[in-house]
Amino acid sequence: MSAVGICAADSRQPAPIENKPIWLLALGLIAAIYFYLAPVMQVSDAQFTVALSERLLYAHSLDLKPVIDASPAHVLPFQDANGDLPLHTVRIGDRVFYAYPIWTSVLISPLVWLLNGAGLHALDPLTGAYVPAGEFKAQRIIAALLAALLIMVLMRLALALTTPKRALALALLLIVASSVSSTLSRALWAQSAATLMLALALLHVVSRWQQQRAVAAAWLVGSLTLMVLLRQPLLFSALLIGLGVALDPLNNRRALVLWTLLFGAAALAFHFIAFAQITPPSRYGPSLFTLERAPQRLFSLCFAASRGMAIYLPLAVVAMLAALFCRFGTMERRWRTLALLAITAHLLLLAFYKPWAGGGAYGPRLLAELTPWWLLLAALALGQRPLRAALLAALAVLALWQTFIHVRGSFSQATFEWNNVEPTYVAGRANFHGWRYPQFLAGWRDRPYPPVNATPLAVLEATANFTDPSSDPFVHSDFGPAAANGRALSGPFPQLRFAFPAAPTGSERLTLDLSSSKPAEISVFLNDQKVQHGAVSGFTQLPLHGEYRRGNMRNNALRIDCVRGCAELRLLALNLTPQ
Repeated sequence: MSAVGICAADSRQPAPIENKPIWLLALGLIAAIYFYLAPVMQVSDAQFTVALSERLLYAHSLDLKPVIDASPAHVLPFQDANGDLPLHTVRIGDRVFYAYPIWTSVLISPLVWLLNGAGLHALDPLTGAYVPAGEFKAQRIIAALLAALLIMVLMRLALALTTPKRALALALLLIVASSVSSTLSRALWAQSAATLMLALALLHVVSRWQQQRAVAAAWLVGSLTLMVLLRQPLLFSALLIGLGVALDPLNNRRALVLWTLLFGAAALAFHFIAFAQITPPSRYGPSLFTLERAPQRLFSLCFAASRGMAIYLPLAVVAMLAALFCRFGTMERRWRTLALLAITAHLLLLAFYKPWAGGGAYGPRLLAELTPWWLLLAALALGQRPLRAALLAALAVLALWQTFIHVRGSFSQATFEWNNVEPTYVAGRANFHGWRYPQFLAGWRDRPYPPVNATPLAVLEATANFTDPSSDPFVHSDFGPAAANGRALSGPFPQLRFAFPAAPTGSERLTLDLSSSKPAEISVFLNDQKVQHGAVSGFTQLPLHGEYRRGNMRNNALRIDCVRGCAELRLLALNLTPQ
C-alpha cells in the first residue's frame, strides 16, 4: 500500500542539489551534539583504535607489542586464552598487530593529534601504557564527529533526489531513528568510516550524473578501495557502484579499470610490506562462513526480535518495497536496481556468516553500513511526489517506532549490557529471537534470568560426570536432570558452560561421552566453532577437534546440535586430559 501510495502520481525528475552550506553545517552541529550527549558507548571491537593512531603518530609503527608490554594486565581488554594478548590483537612473528582494520586509525589521526594537544591520550605519554579512559573519551568525541559528517553527506545526497523538506525529514530520522545514532556514533567501529566512504562515493556519482559530467575515476576508486579495506563485506557495494558508473557512456571505463588495478596493487603491496602477508591481520577467516543454517540466519537478519531489520529499521524495508513500484527514468531505475542488489548481496553474505548477530552490539549492527543505500532508495521513492494523508500517517507511526527503538539504543546503557545477560550472547540464537526480553526493552523490564557472571563458572579440572547432580553447575540450558543413564536433551539449544583450570596451551584433549539406544547424529560447537560432527550409537566417545586456545579460559560454551534421532541421546561426561 505504501509503495503504491508513494509512487502513484509522479513523472517529474529529481530536483538538483541545493548548495546551502550554512544549513548543512547547522544540521551537522546539531547531530554532533546529539550524538555526543547520548551516553551509551559500545567500545568493543574498537578498543585499540585511538591507541593505534597514537602509535602511528609518535612511533610511526603498527606494532602494539610495546603497548601491551608497558600496560598492567588489568587494563588490557579481554585477554585471550594465552593470558598474554588482548582479544583485539594477533601475533605475527615477534610483533603484535591490531586484529581489526587499521584504516580508521589512519583516517582519524589528525583528530587524535588535536585531542592529544588538548591533553587527552589513549597511551600514557611517559610509559606508553594503554589508558582505557582516554581511549573511551576520544572515541566518544571522534565517533560523534564522524557520524555528524555522515549525516551531512547523506543530507546532500537526499537533496539531489527529493525536495528540501523531505531531505531534512530523512536527515532528522537518520539522527534519532537509525543505526547511525544507535551504532555508528557509539564507537569507532570500522563500519563508521566505511559507511562514510560509501555515502561519499554515492554522492559523487549522483551529483556527476545530474551535472552530466564524468566521475573523477581516481577519487571514486580510491574511496571505494578504502571502504572495502575498512569493511570487506562492502565489496559487493563497490562492485555494483563500479558497474553503474561503467554503464554510463560519459565515464572513462579504461580509467576506472586502471585505477582499480593501481589501488588494488597498492593495497596488496602495503600489506606485504607492513605485515609480511598480502592480507591484513585478522581474527576472522573463511572458517566463520558455512552453508549450515543459512536460511535460518537470513530469517534472523530480517525478523529476529533483537537483531532483525524489519524490527529495528522498518522504514528501510518500506523504502525497498516502495522503490520496486516506482516509475523512474533510465538512470534512476539503474541505481534503484543496483541499490537493491547491493542490499540483497550483503544480506545473503551474512546469512552464511556464523557470527551474524554482530557480537556485543545493538540491533542489526552488521547492516548499519547499508544506510546510504537505504537513504538513496527512500529519496528516489519520495522524489517530488504528492503524498496521501493515510500514507503520511502510516509512515509517521513507523517513524515513531523506529525513533523509540534507536533512542533507547543511544540513551539506555541497559540495552548494551543486555549482551552480557544470560542466555543472550553465549546461548546465541535462542534469545536473539525471543520476545520475552528483547534488547530494545532492556532496562524497562526485569531480567527473567540472572547476568552471565552472577555465579562463578564451573571449572573443568578433569571430568564432569553428568550422571551425578554435582555436574549441575556445568549445565547452562536444555539438559534434563542428572540420572543413572546420563542427562537427556530437553530443548533445542542444549549447552554447557565451563572454565578451563588454566590457559589452554593447545595440547589438551576434550572428549564427550554419550550414549543412545537408537542411532543419532549430532554436531558439537565450542565457542561457536564446530569441533565435531558424528554418529552416536550405544556408548560413544567423541573427541572434540579444534583449537581450544581460541576460547576464553574463563567462559566457554559447548553446544550440542541434534541433526537427527536424538530422542534417546544421553550425555554422560565431558573429559579434559593433557597430551
